Amino acid sequence: MSLKSPAEAHVDPATQIIQKEPKRKWVSYIWDTFDKSPEERRLLFKLDSAILTFASLGYFIKYLDQININNAFVSGMKEDLGMYGNELNYMQTCWNIGYVIGEIPSNILLTRVKPRYWIPAMEEVNLAQTRMKLEGRRNREPYTKSKLKKIFSSWHIYLLTLLYVCFNNGAAGSQPIFQQFLKHSKDPVYSISQINSIPTTTPAVQVVTTLAYAWISDTVLNGSRWPPVVFGACVNIISYVSLAVWDIPMGWKWTCYIISGAGFGLSGLLMAWAHEICSEDNEERSLVIGSMNEMAYVFQAWLPLVVWQQVDGPEYRKGFITVTVLSVILIISTFVVRFLHNREKLRQGNQIQEAETEDHSSDSPGRISIETKPIKS
Repeated sequence: MSLKSPAEAHVDPATQIIQKEPKRKWVSYIWDTFDKSPEERRLLFKLDSAILTFASLGYFIKYLDQININNAFVSGMKEDLGMYGNELNYMQTCWNIGYVIGEIPSNILLTRVKPRYWIPAMEEVNLAQTRMKLEGRRNREPYTKSKLKKIFSSWHIYLLTLLYVCFNNGAAGSQPIFQQFLKHSKDPVYSISQINSIPTTTPAVQVVTTLAYAWISDTVLNGSRWPPVVFGACVNIISYVSLAVWDIPMGWKWTCYIISGAGFGLSGLLMAWAHEICSEDNEERSLVIGSMNEMAYVFQAWLPLVVWQQVDGPEYRKGFITVTVLSVILIISTFVVRFLHNREKLRQGNQIQEAETEDHSSDSPGRISIETKPIKS
């Protein structure tokens, strides 16, 4: 396939300049594919249509499977089955255990599945491979002892996992705290339909903030991921500290339940940040992403049994305090990750400059000159 447009950065075999800094058009701040070539737009549209749709539907089904027990619980199952202890917590734990068991094997498998099973058109494969070169991505490598030592001696796998664990458990998440509050209300008394429908305002806030975080991070913040993370964690702290106090004005209590969804819309942003930080090593990225998901649900398997006990509802004081503390840790770890990542990029930039200086001084033919795009943190 012949790549002719400037956006596709034709590779000159004489110099092998892999990438130059592209000049962004203003339309790219609205949608990042608007300033790309027709071939790239077509490729990205197909990837979004296939992979993104598949992933979204899969997550939607997973979410329904995860929360349907909550709706049934507040709709009469508690009384019908005599679930007056912590049975709901045990049922949620069973789901989380199954999720944890398949997490890391699935992520490792994804690095070994050939792209042709997903993208059958050869021209699109070539274009996708060219885009990977433009981003400076390396080819897949085997999991050797030295590779594993490198991965587990880096801060990436530990701090990024901590970051995601604090996010994933630093909110009520799948716990029916809003539903329990409505179900226990005596004045007014809410119908089963209202108990199930009113709490959907919280995930509605989550949807809006998830989209807003992604768009603002990519455009206004020019790729910085940490500001929305800190903002979402601050919303969590405000909401859950207020709910831990409990004796607050009813209007503010409702507001806290609803806006808490803003703190749970950070998953995609944190995953994107982890992908960017580990972008130079496919195997590390796979293990880090798997570890983030795995450990997040390992904690979800047992933490609710301690702090979100069904018998404490609707005044989950232990739960509200716990997620507040986790949100504080999330903010601290976000700034630590930002500092370490910036230091890492500075070192890499210095190494690239030194290598280019040596290449220019030697003036050898066929040299490789790589100019990478910096990713803001």
